[in-house]
Amino acid sequence: MLDGNCTTLSADADYFNFFRTDYSNFRGYAQPALQQGGDQNALFSNTAKQNILIYTAKTDLTIPTRFATWMLGAKYSDISIYSDALYYNIATGSPVFDSGKSNIYDYSERTQAAYIQGTKKWDDFNLI
Repeated sequence: MLDGNCTTLSADADYFNFFRTDYSNFRGYAQPALQQGGDQNALFSNTAKQNILIYTAKTDLTIPTRFATWMLGAKYSDISIYSDALYYNIATGSPVFDSGKSNIYDYSERTQAAYIQGTKKWDDFNLI
């Protein structure tokens, strides 16, 4: 409570971080009906990274008056996501990058929002 009128202020902040790196070697097998030529087996190396960062902050203010109760607030969020799955054909002994199987995803978003809300209790009334 900020004063004798029950004015309140609240604030929250959050942080999230996730980072992961994986490495794996594997052998892939193609079905003969789908094979376009060449060896039906392929030997691959895979690296996968994932990095997620999220920051959020918000504040809310409630101001009761004789006329109505007013609520004001603001929020900010910052989201960054990076993820990749990179494939290398290692059947020849030296890694050859395979862009057809690899995937890179890089996303960022910043959001700002504000609101104002008022509520008022009305006396009961009749239309008849």
